[in-house]
Amino acid sequence: MFTVRRRKGQALVEMALMAPLLFLFVMCGLVNFGFAFYRYITLQQAVNSAAMWGAEKKGTVTGTVTSYDIMGWLRSTERPPLPPWWSRSEIESIQVSVPNPLPETSDRSAKIVVVTFTFDSPLYTPFYQVLFEKINGKKAIPMVVRAAFQIPRNTLGAAYYED
Repeated sequence: MFTVRRRKGQALVEMALMAPLLFLFVMCGLVNFGFAFYRYITLQQAVNSAAMWGAEKKGTVTGTVTSYDIMGWLRSTERPPLPPWWSRSEIESIQVSVPNPLPETSDRSAKIVVVTFTFDSPLYTPFYQVLFEKINGKKAIPMVVRAAFQIPRNTLGAAYYED
C-alpha cells in the first residue's frame, strides 16, 4: 500500500513539472493563431475594398484594372485600407493578382473585378516558427484572400450592353 501512495505522488510531481510547459505551448499557440486570424480578417476587408475600388474607379469595358493599380491604392496614404499598425514592409510583402482580361458574368452582361491577396502572416514564438518551417518551409502562416466585385453598369456605359 505504501508503493501506491508513492506512485500517486510521483504522478502529481510529474504533472506539476509538465503543466506549465503545456500551458505555455497552448497560450503561445493562442497568441500566434489569434494574430493570424486578425490579419486574415483585416486582409479580407482590404481585398473587398480593393475589388470595390477597382470596379468603381478603374473598371471599364477594356478591363484596365491591374495589380499595379491595386498595389498603388493599397499603399496610398490618403485613406489607407489597412490599420496604421501594419508596417510598410508588411504592406509591401502582400502579393496582389488580378486576372487579365477581367471575367464576365454568366450572361455576359457585366465584367467582374477579382482581386487576390497573398500574405505570409509571421509567427511570434520560436516553437511554432520551427514547427511551421518543418511543415511548409516558412516561419509564417500562408494566407490567400480573394474578393470579386461587379463593375457597375453606369461605369461600363450603355454601349457595352447593346448587342
